[in-house]
Amino acid sequence: MKPLNMTNVQGLPSTDHNRHTIVRLHNSHIDGSRSDKERLFRRDPVVITNRANGAKIIRYALGNARCAGITKQTVALDYDGRDQLGIKYDDGIDLEVRRARAFEVTCWFWGHDDLNVRLSTRLAVLGFFLGVTGLITGFADLALQF
Repeated sequence: MKPLNMTNVQGLPSTDHNRHTIVRLHNSHIDGSRSDKERLFRRDPVVITNRANGAKIIRYALGNARCAGITKQTVALDYDGRDQLGIKYDDGIDLEVRRARAFEVTCWFWGHDDLNVRLSTRLAVLGFFLGVTGLITGFADLALQF
């Protein structure tokens, strides 16, 4: 899938005021059935990059849900997302939206602002590496017995 180029940003509608981890896109960019790999999948993480300053954020993609003003070149972001991207309303906007890779999502949550998210991610990564280490040493011990 090639990245989407966005030139307009608006605030999330009031119905999404407590869901600051989403981005609303035009429905033509979203595939809810997960069959068209040329479009973004609903509720999948996406990387939004401000090309002007290189700032990046990760949000979950959703369709426009009858939100007024969302065109094919518009994204609806929460206040914190616009702030992290360094977007001012009167500036020229040049955003890139693309599907996030698993490593990017892990790195994003590794340094997340919320302590609960950051701690659980770090514990999960530690548990993964300890599990792999235990598996390798278990197989090595088994191999040495034969």
